[in-house]
Amino acid sequence: MTMKKIILIALLLPLLFASCSNKESCNDRGVKKTALRLFKNEVTAELAYGRYYKKVINTPESALVRTLSLMAGERLDISRIEADAIHAFRKMAKGETVKEVKRYQPYMHYADSIMHLGETKLEMIMTTGKTPELKKCTCKARLVFDPKMGLRDINVSYDVQKAADGEIYITIYMERIEK
Repeated sequence: MTMKKIILIALLLPLLFASCSNKESCNDRGVKKTALRLFKNEVTAELAYGRYYKKVINTPESALVRTLSLMAGERLDISRIEADAIHAFRKMAKGETVKEVKRYQPYMHYADSIMHLGETKLEMIMTTGKTPELKKCTCKARLVFDPKMGLRDINVSYDVQKAADGEIYITIYMERIEK
């Protein structure tokens, strides 16, 4: 390797990592705190939805209602009911209000009670990708739950991106949680 190539690589190296510097880094304290909050909100919503699904949607009674509605020539749109429920649980997990709070509140209490049994952490945080022109990092981590919670640890990922206005945006990705 010639000296010119080594110097060029040495000059370009900081540029490659510039997109994941300071505030938009996977390991930045503020980024980790925000990502963890987003993941905890999503886990809470998933737990509430899972309980709702088992107790309301996936019961012999609701199967009978679906069958009777089909026999009557009507179609009960279960996918719409499911979508409305998960949307409501996500809003409630963020502290927002929903119209049918009485319908969903018992399931949120169940999810909150599990989440308060122990600590949730982001561990093994790794930067898996960088896109300098977008000022974006792709991150992977392990979402670790206290054993008292009875939840299985899961692999998660998130993107950290600095927008033109200087704001940092975090987008999370995770698999479904089942309890």
